[in-house]
Amino acid sequence: MTVLRLAFLLLAFLLGQLIPLVSAAAEDPSRIEVFVRDGCAHCEAARDFIGGLVREQPELQVSIIDVQRNPDALKRLIEISRSEGITQPGVPTILIGKRLIVGFDTAATTGQQ
Repeated sequence: MTVLRLAFLLLAFLLGQLIPLVSAAAEDPSRIEVFVRDGCAHCEAARDFIGGLVREQPELQVSIIDVQRNPDALKRLIEISRSEGITQPGVPTILIGKRLIVGFDTAATTGQQ
């Protein structure tokens, strides 16, 4: 019986150690997702800006996701937006860790965020 308790306590401890690791990965600011669509001038400006960031900080992991070409990406964008209280998602939308930035104006304005 004590071996079973010890095994349970060890399992509970190990699971407790994993939760912060999973949370930290979800909040990783080096992972950036940019939801875009072809023909969107603001999306192109966001792509150019993000491209410059990657050249300056090669450790960044950036995914450019076209919501017109990938229906699953559009669903994900809608889900992410709704979780942040945004009822009408738009592009470009930039997800940095858990931070959501909708729209892109210039490097001096939106880029500073």
